[in-house]
Amino acid sequence: ASIQYQLSGTRGLYEVEVDVDHQDNHVDPRPVNNFDTVEVAIGANTIETVSLSPASVAEARPAGTEVGRLGVTSAVEQVTHTYELAGGGRHNACFRVEDDKLLTAKPFDREGASSLNLRVLARASNGFEREQDFTVEVTAAGSAAATGWTWSTAAHAGAGMAALNVRTLALAALLLACAGASMTGIGKRRSLARRTRWAAALLAVLLVASCGGGGGGGGSSPAEPSPPPAPAFTC
Repeated sequence: ASIQYQLSGTRGLYEVEVDVDHQDNHVDPRPVNNFDTVEVAIGANTIETVSLSPASVAEARPAGTEVGRLGVTSAVEQVTHTYELAGGGRHNACFRVEDDKLLTAKPFDREGASSLNLRVLARASNGFEREQDFTVEVTAAGSAAATGWTWSTAAHAGAGMAALNVRTLALAALLLACAGASMTGIGKRRSLARRTRWAAALLAVLLVASCGGGGGGGGSSPAEPSPPPAPAFTC
C-alpha cells in the first residue's frame, strides 16, 4: 500500500505521525494501531558541502593538536550544525572532533604515513545530514629537534676526507725523511736516475698506505652507519 500526501513548511527533515485507514476505509478502533511514524523531507538536503581548512598537520606534534576547522555550505540560514567522525574512515582513530575543530589523537610520523584518511558526519539542526571524506597531509617537522636524530652524508664524508688527509701528510713526512737520510748516505756517487726511482717507489708505498685506510682496511673506507628504521605507523 502507498500513502499520498502533500506537505508544506520550512525546508528540513521531519517525523510525521500518519493515521492509517484500512479495511474498506474503516478506522481501526484500537488507537495503538492507527498511527505510523514516517520521516518526511521538505526540500533537498540543506547541507550542500562539508569542508575542512586547513587539512594538514606537522609530524611529531602532541595529541590534541588542531588540524583545522570544519564547516558547511548551507542553503538555509539560521540552521546550526554539529560534527562527528563517521564510520568508514580508514584513519578515524587518529583523530577526534571537538565542536567544529578536528584534533589529533596521537603524534604522527611522516615516515609511517604521509597522509591520513577520515570521514566526518555533519548534522544540521533541521535534521539533514551529510558525510564527507577528507585527506589530511602529514608535513615534515620544522627542525631536527622534533625527531631527535640527524644524519648528514656530506658532513660524514667531509670528516672522513679530513682524517685521510692528516694521515697522508704524516706518512709522507715520515717516508720522505727516510728517503732523505738514505740518499745522504748513498752520497754524490749515486746517479740522479737512481734517486728518482727510489723516490717513485716511496711515493707508490705512500699511495697504497693512504688508500688502504692506514692498514687492516682491506683497501676500502669504513661503511657509513645506516639511518634508524622508521617505526610502523598505527593509530
